Amino acid sequence: MDDIFPFLDREDDHLLGGDIPLKGIQQIQSNTIDQMTRNGKEKNTPLDCSPITPLRDKQDTTGQPNIFEADKQYPSSRYYEPYEHRKVAHPLSYSSTLFLMIKGALGTGILTMPHAFKNAGYLFGFVGTLLIGAFTTACIQILVRSQYELCRRKKIPYLTYSQILGTALSEGPMRLRWLAPYGECLSFTALVLDEIGALCIYLLFIASNLREVFIQFTSIADLWFYMLCLFPPILLISWLPHLKYIVPLSSGATGIMIASLGICLRDIFTDFPSLANRHPVGRVTDWPLFVGTTLFSLSSIGVTMPLENEMQDPRQLTAGLGVLNVASAFTTIVFASFGLVGYLKYGNKTVGSITLNLPSHDMIANGINLLLCVSILVTFALPHFIVHDVVWTQLLRPRINTNSSRTFVLVWEYISRTSIVLLTFALSFLVPNLELFVSLTGALCLSLLSMWIPAIVNLLTFWHTHTGFHRVWFIGRNIAIILVACFVTVTGVYVSLENIARVVFKIS
Repeated sequence: MDDIFPFLDREDDHLLGGDIPLKGIQQIQSNTIDQMTRNGKEKNTPLDCSPITPLRDKQDTTGQPNIFEADKQYPSSRYYEPYEHRKVAHPLSYSSTLFLMIKGALGTGILTMPHAFKNAGYLFGFVGTLLIGAFTTACIQILVRSQYELCRRKKIPYLTYSQILGTALSEGPMRLRWLAPYGECLSFTALVLDEIGALCIYLLFIASNLREVFIQFTSIADLWFYMLCLFPPILLISWLPHLKYIVPLSSGATGIMIASLGICLRDIFTDFPSLANRHPVGRVTDWPLFVGTTLFSLSSIGVTMPLENEMQDPRQLTAGLGVLNVASAFTTIVFASFGLVGYLKYGNKTVGSITLNLPSHDMIANGINLLLCVSILVTFALPHFIVHDVVWTQLLRPRINTNSSRTFVLVWEYISRTSIVLLTFALSFLVPNLELFVSLTGALCLSLLSMWIPAIVNLLTFWHTHTGFHRVWFIGRNIAIILVACFVTVTGVYVSLENIARVVFKIS
């Protein structure tokens, strides 16, 4: 197969590699934040974009990795077992990890699924949701296995998500190793864009639901008014120095979400309509919006890697009946079923969040919606903290003079926090459309995080380990994933931007 890919060479030994490049709604808060600064990554250390060089014997003049020199550095075992070297203060059991993964999936995404079915039709939507769930789960499986192999070669306990692509490039074909530092930067950029998209989605979700509740008491129907009312509390939340202050408040978010789903189901199954006006298959031009929304709703990449690094037995994550397969199967079926019945109930009147379809005169529904707004407002701090942590520790803080006063540094830190909030409001004011932000974030960021990167990492990690038919299957499988990801990204982003342009420029 080498003659098929002449730009890749096999001069290097795949058993060794170079130095590691140093260095979510509902992600696992403490785990997610910890992953961004682990493995020796200090708070104020700038992102290392220097070339990654393979481990070599200083006296080796052949340019080949010296296996025996590496074994001298790690005399305990030539075959390193990463899981045995992880030191976790409070390891998670199978059941605990399963609960946390399902809990992390129950965010605003499930409330947008009926609108996704509006774009796909009830038959295509249900089958498509199951296929997307299975596809993304398979991609995460190969990413976790690739991470394990990279950790074994590097003789380190774990890698964070942002490190995996850079490390895989440093282990891949020699002519691609110079891309390793850029791989890490790409991963960080995708993660930051995903979190900024989540911030805009949260803001639009809260403002839309507040308008739905209060519009019966006031004549103000402009969404921007409700967003402006949210600016002071969101700004104060963004100024919190530590997430520990919101943990007690956010702990009840899952209960509120379940209660909200219960209210929605009560209304859905009250006077269930005929299916005569419901389409089994939607317009082809709207399918990319369905795929983007479903990707945003189902993707669990934000919680999978942190949980895997905290498990008592990480092998249970990717086993046949492991945490990932069981949790993904459960959430996919629940999301597909909820999207199906929601669309069958409201049809073409389905809006971005199904909570906006609830009757405005129902006081119980209004009360649950208000509680849901409060819970999402509190969890707004999590994606904001992730974006700020990257922008501040990687870009701004290293450029401030080390001799500067604490007050000067603090002022710049709060400028950073405030700027992220202002950017979120600016984007939301520009495109005040919840469903379009959801589909764009899913098509652009989550296709990259859940499809592109896993396939590329797997291809680079095991490039030299397959021969014969297995090599043909291995390369063909990963190229197929990349082609699907490319199609999803291009069509999803194009259709989302086209619809956003219509909203911004008021094109009918």
